[in-house]
Amino acid sequence: MTIHRSALVFSGTFEWCQRSAKKLLDDSGFSSILWVSNNPPDDVYTLTNEHAKKVLGQEFDAVVVDAWSGLNPDTLGAVAGTVHGGGVLILLVPKLSEWPQFDDPEYKRLINIPYQVTDIQGRFLQRFAHVITSASDITLLEQQAVRPFNSVLSGILHKKQNKLIVRTDDQQKAINAVIKVATGRRRRPVVLNADRGRGKSAALGMVAAELLLQGVQRIIVTAPRREAVAALFEHAALLFSESTTKLVFIPPDELCTSAPQADLLLVDEAAAIPIPMLENFLKKYARTVFSTTVNGYEGTGRGFFLRFYKILDQRTPGWKTVHLKQPVRFAENDPVERFIFQALMLDASYSPIEKVEKASTNNCIFESIDRNELMSNENLLSQLFGLLVFAHYRTRPNDLRHLLDGPNLSVYVLRHKGFIVATVLVSKEGGLDATLSKAVYEGRRRVQGHLIPQSLVAHAGIIDASELKCARVMRIAVHPALHGRGLGTQLLAEVTKSARNRDFDYIGASFGATCELVRFWKNSGYHPVHLGLTREHVSGSHAVIVLKPLTNKGISLYQKSCQKFFTNFPHLLSDPFRELETDVASMLMLNQTSQQHICGNEKITDDEWCDIRAFAFSRRGYEVTLFPLWKLSICTLADPAQCALLNNSQRCLLVSKILQKQSWSYVVSLLGLQGRTQAIEMLRQTIAALCK
Repeated sequence: MTIHRSALVFSGTFEWCQRSAKKLLDDSGFSSILWVSNNPPDDVYTLTNEHAKKVLGQEFDAVVVDAWSGLNPDTLGAVAGTVHGGGVLILLVPKLSEWPQFDDPEYKRLINIPYQVTDIQGRFLQRFAHVITSASDITLLEQQAVRPFNSVLSGILHKKQNKLIVRTDDQQKAINAVIKVATGRRRRPVVLNADRGRGKSAALGMVAAELLLQGVQRIIVTAPRREAVAALFEHAALLFSESTTKLVFIPPDELCTSAPQADLLLVDEAAAIPIPMLENFLKKYARTVFSTTVNGYEGTGRGFFLRFYKILDQRTPGWKTVHLKQPVRFAENDPVERFIFQALMLDASYSPIEKVEKASTNNCIFESIDRNELMSNENLLSQLFGLLVFAHYRTRPNDLRHLLDGPNLSVYVLRHKGFIVATVLVSKEGGLDATLSKAVYEGRRRVQGHLIPQSLVAHAGIIDASELKCARVMRIAVHPALHGRGLGTQLLAEVTKSARNRDFDYIGASFGATCELVRFWKNSGYHPVHLGLTREHVSGSHAVIVLKPLTNKGISLYQKSCQKFFTNFPHLLSDPFRELETDVASMLMLNQTSQQHICGNEKITDDEWCDIRAFAFSRRGYEVTLFPLWKLSICTLADPAQCALLNNSQRCLLVSKILQKQSWSYVVSLLGLQGRTQAIEMLRQTIAALCK
């Protein structure tokens, strides 16, 4: 039997809150209690905000979150889900009227040079306090008006939750669907989606055990973190206790590069994994299950639905979806779930489609949003945050706090008839002094924030980059019903104009490099100046930095950055970027600026042209012509006119074989050719097209 949980808030001095909560719990008879605090009472199981995610997959009678140690929205979202039915979530907070002015220890995550804690205005805490006072099903105990403990206990103590493993009807439907994926026709994936607490990870564990008992040899599990699938392995172990080599966890980035054999791939918390990675899994594994949380502290599944479902339709049109609605840990309409959803805006939604469907570049208004208005206008905040949640897989509750309180942040939107249709968040960076810039260059210092300036200094070796003022586009989002109408480009143009008027030297962005994203930014006049040497663990892509200069100093920095990047990039393709996607490599090189830097340094001589033509039109060998072919390839890929002479396969061939120096067998497999002879002949035809 599942029953409701309770939410309880103690508001007063730290000593009173802690003492009162401890007495209440001592009298409650609860046996499993988690206390999230930097200053806990004695004899309690304690974790700090930094380590609270270790409890994922566990369950507690009571969880205490000490806001005096800092209110971390991600932590609150994570630990609230561990309270089982009949249990209680307890918050210890300062006096509500004074809380917005409280020097929250979590503020250190929001500030970077030159800002101080005093620059934070406490909007998030003010809104959070309002949510507490306006929630009808939260028990609020204030120091100045204490209710008797006995009455509080009678209100929160319930019959113990039944912890027997009983499958809900929804879980059984999910299990049946997964079995069909594993035993039925190939390439018929299923997507399980649910809010937290619906038992989807447990269902995956149960069905994994069933399949292994039926003779399935190997099941791979992947998720953003090992802790996220603790419940899966726990439920599998209850039914299947043999060798763990048959059920293994592999991180997403490792799975993309190694692609080990498996009879079934289970992808949990799929919405927190970049879609290019998920598409990679679809290509490599014929039997795949994707499971995702619709609303949760890890991010959201709503944007995942609209974007990834299109890919499923294209690649595996026979795919199915199963929605788990019935809670497992607690009863439906749970007060704690309602409170957490409202406080952390886990159910935020972007503007209704019918209100914005006629939006275009001709009828939208550009605005800078006052964040005091965001705090006081819940509908506006929901439109904005809901759009950010949809657009970016990494948007979490902590981002809501940064949105409201980040002192270096500016918020811009496009509105159609008052409704938000697109938004950009811009971070103020740079402006560091020469001494600090030198320390960053020498590797002796790293400062919080300032992502683009520090990268240009530390990695590109441009020491004065961090002294200039940089506007970094942190997030950009366009309403999902309005993609392709030019609204994102229009918004970037307006933001660029605003940054120029605010005396920024340059504007830029950093993002996981995909062909689509690089093309979008290039079309808006932003060009690549740096590519991270390793793939990001979360995105699975190399992070690219793009810039657009705004002042004479910015132009000088931009030119120097471009020259360094485009001079080095072709050489790096055969070493750290040897596995870089060929379309991404081609898109990064395609630039008039890169043509100037590369081809100016690698001018092809008359003798080399003779060698190139002999390779293309005669039988001259590849190996003895490699260097002039290398020079021709980088000049071609940098020149839009020359690149247009080739199709995608030909550009892929130049990148993979000549620049990345892949083996002939690799190239044959990549392009779907019949063998080395056909690959060489294709290369001759490609070079011939460039000689005319």
